[in-house]
Amino acid sequence: MTELALALAAVALNAGAQLLLRSAMHGVEGGVTSARQFASLLPGLMTSPAILGGLACYILSLGVWLVVLSRLPVSVAYPLQSLGYVMVVLSATVLLNEPLTANKLLAVALIVLGVLFLARGHA
Repeated sequence: MTELALALAAVALNAGAQLLLRSAMHGVEGGVTSARQFASLLPGLMTSPAILGGLACYILSLGVWLVVLSRLPVSVAYPLQSLGYVMVVLSATVLLNEPLTANKLLAVALIVLGVLFLARGHA
């Protein structure tokens, strides 16, 4: 597998973790507002399939990322992580029905352009 494919896999796993964790927290009315409230939610969260899936994605992404860092300079690899923002914004729109605004689209376009410039300079 190429370095770029590995990096994208790690980023996708990390983005998947974010989406799963958000999905698990979606039912918390009004959001978590105190340490006490979080502590009361913790037992249920630790058995939530979405939380467990998110943690598994994080662990897998870490393993893949370590392989990426063994093959690419960190100055090239780390900026690829910004593609996670793109993945999360687009996926959250489709999977979580979050709004896709003009500002979000502009931000996504700027991130993609930045990554393309970086990749072009590395080639």
